[in-house]
Amino acid sequence: MKKYLKLKRFTVNNIPPQVGKNILITGANSGLGFEAAKVLAMKGANVTIACRDEQKGKEALNLLSNFGEVHLKILDLASLKSINEFHNQLEENKPIDVLINNAGVMSIKERTFTEDGLETQMGVNHLGHFALTHSLLPFLEKSENPRVVTVSSIAAYKTKLDLENLNSEKYYMPFGTYKQSKLANIFFANELGWRYPWLTSLIAHPGVSHTEIGRNMETAMQHIFSAAQNIIGHSTQKGALPILYAAIKSNLQSGSYFGPEAYSRGAVARVPQPKEARDYEKAEKFWEISKKLVRLEN
Repeated sequence: MKKYLKLKRFTVNNIPPQVGKNILITGANSGLGFEAAKVLAMKGANVTIACRDEQKGKEALNLLSNFGEVHLKILDLASLKSINEFHNQLEENKPIDVLINNAGVMSIKERTFTEDGLETQMGVNHLGHFALTHSLLPFLEKSENPRVVTVSSIAAYKTKLDLENLNSEKYYMPFGTYKQSKLANIFFANELGWRYPWLTSLIAHPGVSHTEIGRNMETAMQHIFSAAQNIIGHSTQKGALPILYAAIKSNLQSGSYFGPEAYSRGAVARVPQPKEARDYEKAEKFWEISKKLVRLEN
């Protein structure tokens, strides 16, 4: 792996006012999304949190409203119907300046499916965000400087994308499928920037941070993952910094990837993409397969 490129140390204090920006964050009722929403609201942005669970969303909204202007909309990324309904709820003339594709599930014990018959981890982590981003392009296009930040994982470095097993037809491995879905995020972000040069498509990963993403693991794996979080990880606040950097830093180029300088933790750095993700031919094929799986015609 190439050495990470250290940046000037970035903290919440480095974030300038975000007044006037409309920012949408998926999965922001807890963890990294919640932390990003809190900071951006504190900086004056108009933040919308898109959450699957209405009760948890309302609880998060009650807390986040103490920091600034925050709104809640219900969105289930495991449902193409919900994604379409979400699109229809948005104000027609209100631009989206920043979309943060953050929501995700990890290492579900058994192979399960979304209501559309898609394997859940690939269905939520990649395909749900793929369909959502496509539906939001008209709102992003209304912004003067639109950007999309897709949240991946260090797990993406340790896998390859099997285009013949995207729905786990041939085999299913809880963590292996998660790794593929997070590599898929990078393929998607790259291709998004290439296909739509009028927006900035960026990627970030939090390293190993203290969130609840491992809640679907087998009990024994939960203990191992929790120990790893404590030993090599860092706080949710620090894990959110690469996401915030990608969301607000000016003059970034599509395809830029940000994460902790020490791989699993540390200050924000520009990090190398997995070599696999730079396969442009594969990325194009993957985009077309993804379109078919979420039933997009164009």
